[in-house]
Amino acid sequence: MVRLAQQQNVKLDVNKTLKESAVVNSIEDFKRKMIELSIFICEGIKQTKEEKNKKLKKGIIEYMNTYYCQFKLSMEMVANQFNISASYLGRIVREETGDTFNQYITALRLEEAKRLLRDTDEKVKDIVSKVGYVDVANFIRKFKTIENVTPNQYRTIKRYEKQKRNNV
Repeated sequence: MVRLAQQQNVKLDVNKTLKESAVVNSIEDFKRKMIELSIFICEGIKQTKEEKNKKLKKGIIEYMNTYYCQFKLSMEMVANQFNISASYLGRIVREETGDTFNQYITALRLEEAKRLLRDTDEKVKDIVSKVGYVDVANFIRKFKTIENVTPNQYRTIKRYEKQKRNNV
């Protein structure tokens, strides 16, 4: 059992555990100590696994937040990066964000596009490529579906709002 705990990276004071296990008054006492040790090891394995999963989930979201602007970003690419299946990746993204993989990437891309439209004079076609799209028409259609205005209309509205705030 001690070897199992060590293999699973469970923090266990081996000397203390062996000393406590060596002092037994009866078979029942030995049985009780072994059950307690088993429970301790199982809880340690569970905690280690939870910590590993938490780290994996955080890493996946950070990766997506960093590389969303790559046109070729896909579920398979991210799943391969973390040595997990695409379906497991999809479940993780849904649990962590409430969105599917594609919805989350689209939201990241659109937020960055909106920021660039608001804060720069870059052409829409340049912004489109910066946020991970290749087809300008597809981007404009997607943007209009979500924002109810075209990218240029969005820019005009936001600049008018900013100018109005500055004049008050």
